[in-house]
Amino acid sequence: MAAETSLNDDPQQTLVLQEGRKINDEYYIVGVFENQETNHITFAAFELENSGSYQYTVTLSQFEELFANDPELRASKNKDARYHWVIMRLDFASDGSGGRKLVLGATPSPEEEEIGVPSSLGTGRMTYAERQRLRYETERLDEKRAQNIAAKSDKARKAFLMELQERRKMEQLKAAARQKRIEEERAERREQAVLEKRLKEERLQLYKQNDDKRTKAIHTLETDRARRDEQRIRGLIEEDKQRKMERKILIDEAKQRKRDQIEAKRVQEKEQAARLAALDTRRDEAIHRRKLAHNEREKRYLQSRQQAIDELSKQKQLKAERKAQYLYSKSAERAKRLKEEHEKAAEWERLEDQRTQAELKREHDRNMMMLVRIEELKSNKEAADMELKARKEAALERRRIQDKQHLETVAQEAKRVQELEEKRARQIASREQVRDQRNQEYVQRILDQKAQQATRAKEKAKQLSSTRDKTRDDQAEKRRQRMEEELRLADLARRRENAIAEREKKRDQGELSKVKDWKEQQDKKHLELEAAKMQKRLQEKEQAQRQQEESFEKTKQWQALEQKRVQNQETKEQDRSKRETSRMQKS
Repeated sequence: MAAETSLNDDPQQTLVLQEGRKINDEYYIVGVFENQETNHITFAAFELENSGSYQYTVTLSQFEELFANDPELRASKNKDARYHWVIMRLDFASDGSGGRKLVLGATPSPEEEEIGVPSSLGTGRMTYAERQRLRYETERLDEKRAQNIAAKSDKARKAFLMELQERRKMEQLKAAARQKRIEEERAERREQAVLEKRLKEERLQLYKQNDDKRTKAIHTLETDRARRDEQRIRGLIEEDKQRKMERKILIDEAKQRKRDQIEAKRVQEKEQAARLAALDTRRDEAIHRRKLAHNEREKRYLQSRQQAIDELSKQKQLKAERKAQYLYSKSAERAKRLKEEHEKAAEWERLEDQRTQAELKREHDRNMMMLVRIEELKSNKEAADMELKARKEAALERRRIQDKQHLETVAQEAKRVQELEEKRARQIASREQVRDQRNQEYVQRILDQKAQQATRAKEKAKQLSSTRDKTRDDQAEKRRQRMEEELRLADLARRRENAIAEREKKRDQGELSKVKDWKEQQDKKHLELEAAKMQKRLQEKEQAQRQQEESFEKTKQWQALEQKRVQNQETKEQDRSKRETSRMQKS
C-alpha cells in the first residue's frame, strides 16, 4: 500500500502496534505510528482490497487526556492497552465533501459478554466462608478477564482470516471475469482500429492536394501567435517584477515589525526578571527570619523540656529516699515489737496471722483492680474493633451498590449499542440491495451502449461509402468548416492560456497569504509558550512557599501535641505519687 509504505519509509514515523479491525462490516489493518520529534501519534486504517488508507492523528497531550479518568490506563506502561482502547473506538464519519474520514467514537464496538464475570455483587447475609470465597473470586476476576480477552482475540483472528480468504477467492473470480471482458473489448478495439486506419488512409489521400495552402495559412497563424505570445510574456515579466517588488516591501515591513515586537518583549522580560529577583530576595529573607525564630523556639522548648525531666527525676529520687526511710523505720519498729513480744508466742502468732491476712487482702484487692482494668481495656478494644468492622462492612456495602449500579449502566449501554448495530446492519443490507440493483443497471447500460456503438459504426461505414460519391463542392465545404474549427480551437487555446496565467497569479497571492498566516501563528504560539512557561514558574514558586508554610504549621502542631503529652505525663506522675502516698498511709 502506498500510504503504508510512505509511513514506514519516513524515519520520523515508528510502527509500534498493528491489529486487524472490522469497521462498518469491512476489515482493515490498523497500524499505530509514533513521531518522537513532533510528539504526534497516528492511527492509520489500511484497506485490504486496494491501496486506500485513512488516518487519525492526535498529539501526545490529547492522547494522555483520553485516559485521565481511567486509573488502569493512566499509567504510561500500559501502551498496548491504550492503543487497543483507541483502535476499538475508531469509526468513519463524513468529511463534508462526499467522502469519509477516520474519527474517534465515544463508545467501543460491541463485544461478546465476558464469561466468568459475576452478574451482581450483592451479598446480603453471608457467612465468613462465603465472603472469603467471594473475595477470592473477585481477586481472580482480572485473570479470568485476561483469559476471556485472549480467547475472543483468537476467535476474532480466525474469523478474520476465514473471511479474508473468502474475499480473496471472490476477488480472484472477479479478476478472471474482468480479464475475459478486457480481452473481448481489446478484440473489438483492434477491429475498430483497423477500420479507422483504412479510413485515415483514404482521408489523407483526399487532403494531400490542399496541404500547401493549409501549411501557408498555419505559418501565418503561428507567426501572429508568436508575436502575441511575446507581447504577453513581456507583460507577465513586468507584472512579476512589480509583484516581487511589492512582496519585498511587505516582507521588509513585517521584519521591522517583528524586530520591534522582539525588542519590546525583551524589555518587558528584563523588567519581569528584575521584579521576580526582588521578590525572591524578599522571600528568602522572610524564610531566613522564620527559620531563625523557629530554631530559637525549638531551643527554648528543649531547655524547658530538659528542666522538666530533671525536676521529675529529682522528685522520683526524693520519693525513693522517703520510701526507703519509711520502710527502714517501720522495719525497726517491727523488730522492736517482735523482740518485745517474743515471749508471747500465742499473741505473736495471732498478730502474724492478722498481718498475713491483711497482706493477702491487699494483694487480692490489687489483683482485682488490675483485672477490672484489663477487662475495661478489653471491652474498649472490642468496642473499637466492632465499630471499625461496622464501618468496613458499611463501606463494602456501598461499594457493592455502586458496582451493581455500574453494571446495570453498562448493560443498558450494551443494549443500546446492540440496537444501533442491528439498525446499522439493516441499513447496510438495504444499501447492498440498492448497490446490486445499480450494478445490474450499469451492466445493462454497458450492453446497450455497445449495441449502439456497433449500430453507429455500421451507419458510419455506410456514410463513408456514400461520401466517396459526393461532389468536390461538398469537400470544399468540409475544408472550410475544418478551417473555422481550427480557428475556433486556436481562440479557445488562447483563452485557456489566459485563464491559466490568471489562476497562477491567484495561486501566488494565496501562497503569500498562507505564509503570512503561518508566520503570525508561529509568533502567537511562541508568545503562548513563553506565557505558559512564566505561569509554570510562578506556580512552582507559590507551591514551594505553600509547602514551607504547611511544614511550619505541622511543626507548630507537633510542638503543641508534645507539650500536651508532657503535661499529661506530669499529671499521670502526680496521680501515681498521690496513690502511692495514700497506700503507704493506709498500710
